[in-house]
Amino acid sequence: MYRDYDSNEIAADNKYKGKLLKVTGTVESINSDFVDEAVVEITAGGFLETVSAEGDSNFTNTAATLSKGQEITVLCRGAGEIMGFPMMDDCVFQ
Repeated sequence: MYRDYDSNEIAADNKYKGKLLKVTGTVESINSDFVDEAVVEITAGGFLETVSAEGDSNFTNTAATLSKGQEITVLCRGAGEIMGFPMMDDCVFQ
């Protein structure tokens, strides 16, 4: 997903945006957004190559139990790209 967006944002939006996506990967970081909801960054392999996952309060509560380096699976809706980083929202942990 990261590489697709890096290569061609328009084509990647056609492929991922608004679609239901099941993603498995390694937690790069756990942060909070401007309304204190969790943003889990999933590594895409390279330095500063991540995909962001966001969800509701249940997602935030579960994110509070995660650790960097942990493998997770999330079911999300593709939300496009912001400032070079692919985004997913409405995420739930599997």
